[in-house]
Amino acid sequence: MRTMKMAWKPILAITFLAAVVALAVYRLHGGWAYHVIDKPWIRYRTVWVTLSDQPIQFALSVATYAAIAVLLSTIVLFSVSSLRRELRTFRARETRPPFDDAIRQPFDER
Repeated sequence: MRTMKMAWKPILAITFLAAVVALAVYRLHGGWAYHVIDKPWIRYRTVWVTLSDQPIQFALSVATYAAIAVLLSTIVLFSVSSLRRELRTFRARETRPPFDDAIRQPFDER
């Protein structure tokens, strides 16, 4: 529970980026299976590009989705490893006994 209190923002960001990677991979699969893909740089309306009608636009769309998938998956992997490392050090610090910093008196002065 403490992990979720401490790291909910990075977990949310990692989840969002993983969803964007999944969407890009889904679009690439649609382009591979059906030879139809949408242009990723037009967002107001969906423009579908077919391999037989516009091969250059199709290749640019595939390259763009592939670049998005590779770059964001790299960011997700580094973010997950960084978060795991940070939580591991936090847990190790939390389980250690408290540091004893009391000033000890010599035996004869007690």
